[in-house]
Amino acid sequence: MTKKIAIPDVTEKYDIIAACAGVDLEMHESIRAQVERLKLLNSNSTLFFVLRTGGGDPMYAYRTMKLLNARYDDIYCLVPDMAMSAGTLMALGTNSIGMFADSCLGPLDLQISHPDSSDDSMISTLDVRDTASSTSFEASRVATKILVAGLQDGLPRRMAERMATSIASTLYSPIMSKIDPYHMHESVRNAELSTKYGKRLLLMKMLRGKKQEAAAISSELANNYSYHGYAITSDEASEIGLSVFDLSKLTAWGAIQEIYNVAKKRGIIGISDKEINDNKSEEKK
Repeated sequence: MTKKIAIPDVTEKYDIIAACAGVDLEMHESIRAQVERLKLLNSNSTLFFVLRTGGGDPMYAYRTMKLLNARYDDIYCLVPDMAMSAGTLMALGTNSIGMFADSCLGPLDLQISHPDSSDDSMISTLDVRDTASSTSFEASRVATKILVAGLQDGLPRRMAERMATSIASTLYSPIMSKIDPYHMHESVRNAELSTKYGKRLLLMKMLRGKKQEAAAISSELANNYSYHGYAITSDEASEIGLSVFDLSKLTAWGAIQEIYNVAKKRGIIGISDKEINDNKSEEKK
């Protein structure tokens, strides 16, 4: 169900942390440093967290949001461009998400190493899981068709069943034998991990106290998209139950955008409203 979310009425007394980087240890440590610096400057309880990332390590996404939630009472994630994969996880740990019409989040299916050790590419956990399930389905479908054809030709049922099973097994066993049980188990575990992280992050602020809703949304993001690079735009994010508002209508966006533009060149920066105002005063002198 689409939710109508009010635009945050915040015009002063806030911090900004803008992160344009991959989600990893370096990002986590850089954001921690910014949090500590800003904490010494002021006691603002609201954070605008501007995020642009193609994704990364979900562990650092989770830890970073635990850090920010321990420091700020209210966090608004602003996504001017994209926050994919682990970036989407981070967005879930906030009060609400500000997006433009063409901004996007992404599915939460984790990426794992290719089962073939000679291939150094990454694949979605769902690729392994869904290959097994779709192969099993096709084998069952083929066996059923052969069984029906055999019975129509007058074969005894037991003979028709053995023939159908034997042919389907011969056709699909080579495919199933290539699916490593370890990678199959890993894909299932990782899908569960994405769902668990997503649920716990949603319960921090956005869906506090709504365990069933949080579980349903995180499961949707982790399991129901066939392509890891799928762009979940603001309308779809709202439809699946996330708290999304129109970033173009945020009063503070003008000042925040200037910081974001700097972050696109420098990676990660943090600044308070007081520093912004002091800088403006200096420029007028």
